[in-house]
Amino acid sequence: MQGAVNMMSDAGLSNIIKELVCTGGGAHKFDSLFKEKLKVNFHKEDEFATLVRGLCFLIKELDDELYSVEILGPEPGLDYRLSQTLHPNLEFPFILVNVGSGV
Repeated sequence: MQGAVNMMSDAGLSNIIKELVCTGGGAHKFDSLFKEKLKVNFHKEDEFATLVRGLCFLIKELDDELYSVEILGPEPGLDYRLSQTLHPNLEFPFILVNVGSGV
């Protein structure tokens, strides 16, 4: 991360951006580094709530970018069909799985 901060500093990021919206463990882990080196504050948001809001946006605005999994047989994961979601009004229910970086 130090290399990225150095690059941002060289590019004059702190002259342009004063606050970044961040989620997850990195928002806490790298907060002081960004404050000290770039004079940029982190506005921390709840990671999962942000993911849900983003997915709701995609469902409503970009329905051709979403896919559905239909389980065809009794064994989940063995017999399934992946298809593009073509229902712009489809919103709930859905399953959202978040795999974090482990920062």
